[in-house]
Amino acid sequence: MSGSPQMIQPPAFALDPAQSGLELARRWIETVWPGGFVNRLAARPVDVAEGHMRVECDIDLGHSNFVGLVHGGVTAALVDIVGGGAAMTLLKPGESWKAIEAGDIEVGGRMPINPSGGLIGCGHPVGATGVRMALDAFRQTTGTAGGCQVEGANNVQTLNIGGSTTTTVSLVIGRD
Repeated sequence: MSGSPQMIQPPAFALDPAQSGLELARRWIETVWPGGFVNRLAARPVDVAEGHMRVECDIDLGHSNFVGLVHGGVTAALVDIVGGGAAMTLLKPGESWKAIEAGDIEVGGRMPINPSGGLIGCGHPVGATGVRMALDAFRQTTGTAGGCQVEGANNVQTLNIGGSTTTTVSLVIGRD
């Protein structure tokens, strides 16, 4: 179609289905990531291990909202990169779907998500959701979570995106 804007395609980051998520994450550290959004964030992993990813980001005025604060969407994106990256390091090549089918993300699984049931299981205390999440994390790490206790829960990460995604908070609560 003539006259239509052309979408710029980033260079391909060849995914190797034989590589584990951890191997892919390690490769990301050594490579320029082609993703436009990740590049715009200026985010890059600097350390990965099984179940762990540390990312650095150079904040500039382009990350700010209209009052000059870092936009909540930037924070959410960074949490998404780190959380997704850490989870990715636990997965074998081409098997991420199996984590759901095998129950890996359920209580008793190797990486449980939302053992209390979250907003669906506990209701939605508007304005207090983050406090409830922090309380859930405290209970998990102190062994007082009752029927939804995750055995050996030493560290818990929460992610709360509120309102129109302008308020984003992630906590890591733990004993380690």
